[in-house]
Amino acid sequence: MKNLKYSFIAIATLFLIIGCEYEPKVFDGNGDLTLVQFSRSTYDLEIVIDATGELNIPVQSSTVSSTDRTFNVNVVNDGTTAITGSYSVPTSVTIPANEYEGTLTISGNDVAGVDTNAETLIIELEEGADFASGGNAIISVFQICPVPDTFMIGDYTITDLAGVIGPGNGTENFESGTVTLSASSATGRSFSVAMLPGFRPTPGNVTINLICGDFILSETGPNPGIGCSAVDIRYGAATTPTSYPLDFSDDSLFIVNYDEDILGSCSGGPFPNQSFLLQKI
Repeated sequence: MKNLKYSFIAIATLFLIIGCEYEPKVFDGNGDLTLVQFSRSTYDLEIVIDATGELNIPVQSSTVSSTDRTFNVNVVNDGTTAITGSYSVPTSVTIPANEYEGTLTISGNDVAGVDTNAETLIIELEEGADFASGGNAIISVFQICPVPDTFMIGDYTITDLAGVIGPGNGTENFESGTVTLSASSATGRSFSVAMLPGFRPTPGNVTINLICGDFILSETGPNPGIGCSAVDIRYGAATTPTSYPLDFSDDSLFIVNYDEDILGSCSGGPFPNQSFLLQKI
């Protein structure tokens, strides 16, 4: 019983160490049994629109060998929803001689049906007689549309085109004037502007996500919050988003749709498909 207890403690300790920062250890204290596992449990396989994608997953071993070691890799059908043909998983992965780590390379392809909504691919390492495998890897498979880092950057004038609460109360939803757009991420553009400026003149952050041709407004609202009830007025992604050119040929003028009062703070809300205009200076 003591030996079993000590083995369990060694196993649990190894999982904690590998989960935080990989430090190779002997699996059971005697070097007789090896633990092989993926470096973590979740990954993203990003597939570029009308093209391909690639994901490299480190596969780690608790022991080293003087010869190459090959381990079988399986797709777990139970729970996998990714579209057939959108991914290619090798049937095995090799950890080279005298190494603690190898690389499993999974490729992706933008077949019909792949879009920005993630589907799930689950894989496992098949156990062997002299080694134990760690948990499955859960991979999110989805489409991405890279945006040039110069696109939609710089000074723009902003003007309300359609709104309910601001114009209905003698003010604007987004204060008209000049805003400076900058990259908040590879596909995000952010700026600072007052929302409902007649009541909240302090600027707040607004982020527009450029998602494969569509403008998707991240949830935002007046700073500090204000509402017609205990719930604040918030703006968010439009029911029918407006678009930008996927060839990135022109960033001089955009209309951005958004849904107003998405939490229903005011009577009649939410109000879908309100809009503002951005025009480059």
